[in-house]
Amino acid sequence: MRVNLIITNEGAGPGDSENRAIFGGYFVDNIKMKRAIAFGCVVLALAMVGCTPKPSLVGKWNGDVEAQGNVVSGVIDVTADKMVMTFDTQGMKMIGTSSYKIEGDKITTTLEDVKISGANLPPQAQAMFDAAMEKEKGKTQVGSFTFKDADTVEMSSSNGEKMTWTRVK
Repeated sequence: MRVNLIITNEGAGPGDSENRAIFGGYFVDNIKMKRAIAFGCVVLALAMVGCTPKPSLVGKWNGDVEAQGNVVSGVIDVTADKMVMTFDTQGMKMIGTSSYKIEGDKITTTLEDVKISGANLPPQAQAMFDAAMEKEKGKTQVGSFTFKDADTVEMSSSNGEKMTWTRVK
């Protein structure tokens, strides 16, 4: 479909020389057209605001976890389907991998694996830790999260642990 817009003085009445145009063979009031275009721009801008994407957990985060009165700092890598949390404390490194599902402000995680290194644990203690972690695999935990802004999120787990994550840029 081809539409021609011709701005002209032909056929315009007295005083209409700057306020009319021929659009597709019809005289159109330029002021009304300008208002229609401005209205269309406002509608488009409002529609774009409504399409602003919600913040996403996908990315790399720094976070502090509070558990049993202790605060431990860590790095959280979140992909579309996995979450890998790495915590270093007192020369020990713990890496936990979980799958997750989000529904509204609820997050359900399922522990898949936990590895510990650098603890220099005696073999019996390491075996006890490994056995305890094996029992935890496959268990789910439900928590909630709230974005304070696109780069800060507060997490709360069902067992009372709280975390604040800050996106790594």
